Amino acid sequence: MFSISEAELAAASDESLPGYDQTSVMTEVARPHSLELGTKWAALHAALGNHGGDHPLGFLGGGGAAFAALDDGSQSNGRYFKPSLVDQIRWAVDRMADMYLRPDLRADFERLRTFLHEAGDQNRGIVVHRFV
Repeated sequence: MFSISEAELAAASDESLPGYDQTSVMTEVARPHSLELGTKWAALHAALGNHGGDHPLGFLGGGGAAFAALDDGSQSNGRYFKPSLVDQIRWAVDRMADMYLRPDLRADFERLRTFLHEAGDQNRGIVVHRFV
């Protein structure tokens, strides 16, 4: 996942954004603020309650607006969450009790929490890019 300002989003075109198979090789200029969860996304989604996309804690598995540059129709999808939704997500994540997390997820959960705070503090939206 990576964060993006509304100005960057408005100025972006499909040609200037990474394609579905390019996010892991994006340059730091193209991806200044990102978080890779790899295969841990599913375990974190479960730890957050397996909520659907209509709940703030369901953001890893669904919700948000389609992000066409990262959606190839079969191998990946991208979803954009505007800054106001990032605030709701980080508020909900902050209320999760770390003590209920599996020990092997605590470090990843803290990285996720930090990423959400950094994005929110900079009034940036986030894009969740998931390979299926």
